[in-house]
Amino acid sequence: MNVTLIDYNLNGMESIVEAVGICRGNVCSEKTIDHCLNAKPVPHMSVLEFGWAMVKVEGVSVKCRLQEVRHRLFSTLERSTRALNMSGEEVVIPETVKHKEAFSRGVSNAMMEYELALARGESLEDAAYLLPIGITTKFYLAGNIRTWFEYFEKRLCKHDVQDEHYRLAVMMFNILKEKFPIITKASPCVMCGKCMEVSSNYCMRLNISE
Repeated sequence: MNVTLIDYNLNGMESIVEAVGICRGNVCSEKTIDHCLNAKPVPHMSVLEFGWAMVKVEGVSVKCRLQEVRHRLFSTLERSTRALNMSGEEVVIPETVKHKEAFSRGVSNAMMEYELALARGESLEDAAYLLPIGITTKFYLAGNIRTWFEYFEKRLCKHDVQDEHYRLAVMMFNILKEKFPIITKASPCVMCGKCMEVSSNYCMRLNISE
């Protein structure tokens, strides 16, 4: 699994602060953004829409990708199985699987059926129906910081999120927080405490918290 920061607006935090200044009619700071996000009864999330970032994700399973794509406000573009031969591509074996040898055999059989279908003359598009859902994919993911913030609020949770997707969210979080420190406010690990029940230092090891 690999995540690369491709692009972001260079004045991201400054743009967010300036936009809030227009709203308030005053000189603002990142503390003002904190105030907006802590507003009661409803946080003022729209202020985050003036920052933007794009990443490239590689080596995650299609299964993980199907969970990620439910966050529909992202802009995204993915490798196509209609145009590319997927023979030889890696397949993700979940770290939590109990019988890895049997699991690996099933994956190998599925990939063999895919290759046999191509050898029989089936189109790439039709043969792709035989691909295991664990096969790796790559895609671009872009969104404003509100979209990223709300994504991290839902996916940075070891207790409730599939392990592979959780690790993907952690990687993206650790990259984007360097450019947009405000997203550190999004971590549910800070608020719910469930992760601490599972493992007292799990989130710290993955560098979610400072």
